[in-house]
Amino acid sequence: MITHDSKLSDIIGKDLGNFHLTWAYFLELSHGLIGVFPALITETKEPFVCLNESLLEKVKKLLPERKSKVSEMLVLATVGDSKDNPHLCFNLRSVEELEETRPFKVLSEEDINTLSAIHGSLEWAPGLIS
Repeated sequence: MITHDSKLSDIIGKDLGNFHLTWAYFLELSHGLIGVFPALITETKEPFVCLNESLLEKVKKLLPERKSKVSEMLVLATVGDSKDNPHLCFNLRSVEELEETRPFKVLSEEDINTLSAIHGSLEWAPGLIS
C-alpha cells in the first residue's frame, strides 16, 4: 500500500491501477526570489495540492492574505476513499530523486470544507517576510 511515508521509488514495478496521470494545483507566495513557499496544513506543516484548480479559491480564503499565485505540476495521483487509503500524488518532475520524493496530500472539497471550520487550519510556509 502507498502511504505518506512512501517514496516514488516504492511504486516502481507495482500495479498502478488506482493511479492516474493528471495536473495538480497549489498556492504559493508570489515573489521574485528562488524557492517555493507553498500553503501548508498548519497541524502537520505539510504542503498539499488540489486536483481541481477551482478549489483553490476556497483554500485562499482560509489563508492569511498575501500576494500569491496558483502553480501546477504533473502528478501520478490516487484518489483514496479512507484514512487507510488516502488521497496522494507524486510530483513527476522529481523522477531523478526517486529515493527522496514523497507524496503530496491531495485535498478534496470535503477536506477543504472540514478545514474551513477550524480557524488557522492553513498557513503559508515560513521564510519569506512580507
